[in-house]
Amino acid sequence: MGRERGGSKLSWAAAVVALLLVGVAIPSQLVFLHSSARKVQNEIRGIHVEVHELRKELHQEIRDRKDAVKEASTKETDRKEVDNEKEDVDRKEPEPVKEDKKEDKKEDKDSLVEADENIRQQQDPIIKDIDCPALAPAVHMEIPLEHLPRKKRTTVAQKYDRRAVNCLKHGLWSSVSKADHYKIMKGIAGLIDLKKNDVVFDWGSGCGHKLHWFSKEYNTSGLGVDLSFKTLLYAWENTTRANKFCYGDGSLLDWIPSNTFDAVFSFGAIFHVYNETLMCRSYREMVRIAKKGAKIFNGWSSEDEFPNIALYHCLRDLDIESIQVFEERKDVFKGIKTFPTKYKGWGSEEVNGKREQRRLRPLSYSHLIKK
Repeated sequence: MGRERGGSKLSWAAAVVALLLVGVAIPSQLVFLHSSARKVQNEIRGIHVEVHELRKELHQEIRDRKDAVKEASTKETDRKEVDNEKEDVDRKEPEPVKEDKKEDKKEDKDSLVEADENIRQQQDPIIKDIDCPALAPAVHMEIPLEHLPRKKRTTVAQKYDRRAVNCLKHGLWSSVSKADHYKIMKGIAGLIDLKKNDVVFDWGSGCGHKLHWFSKEYNTSGLGVDLSFKTLLYAWENTTRANKFCYGDGSLLDWIPSNTFDAVFSFGAIFHVYNETLMCRSYREMVRIAKKGAKIFNGWSSEDEFPNIALYHCLRDLDIESIQVFEERKDVFKGIKTFPTKYKGWGSEEVNGKREQRRLRPLSYSHLIKK
């Protein structure tokens, strides 16, 4: 009996010692985890600082490059004026070679950006007062493999940086003819009730062709946002100065004041975020920056990417007048021969008594929101 009691006392003592050891060990582990978390947090903060500095350097490099081009252009103009003064004013200029005329015509025919001396070159004061974001966007956002036929990992920015060479001709969608490009843009202009001198916003502006064309036809001034630096570089250097282009994330537009634009649009771009939450945030931002009474348009969307019912849920708490959904090939862009085809995924259909996986019919939607 005494031994049992002694053994019991020993076991209790051992338990107490064990609890004391655990009590000492747990706080030390917590201290270690806390210090590790602070270390990671400091590293992340350092990365943000580095990104900010790189962004500043990039903007400075762009400004220096523009200044250098401007200075070289001024020197060339001065030189030509001096040369012209030395020449006899009555001297007849030689006629241009016929081959050059053909070449010029061919270049104008292929390019979406045509030379036009009368096109607007001055930015609206509203556009001029908007500063592009200081921090770099999430350019490393990867495209899900199911959207890549070759199953080769790439990001949205990388995809369109590779396609930027097409900016010189038909644009990022090389399969669409120039005539049909204009028909698509004219259709969008009609839907958003674009008027002379409007201030417009393009979500996913790419090469800048749409804003350039609107400036030419409607004397508009606009702001475009995109993730592809190479397409933006083309827009900066080759389109009208009436528009401004920013390197930024379209789902984070807090650097743009609310109620700024007469019209807001996007075509074939928003689906690239590949995330319903970010798509909803992008739509809400587009509504926010539009003026009261303005129209917001997004084209080339499908149910697989962002269901139409999700759009209503996304915007139900905002002060908007109406939401319209159009089937594009049937309603909005009917009759366009080379309209880009988007299929509603793959589906199982019965063919000759057997179930086969087949592509479903072409189907894409346009969303029109009135604020």
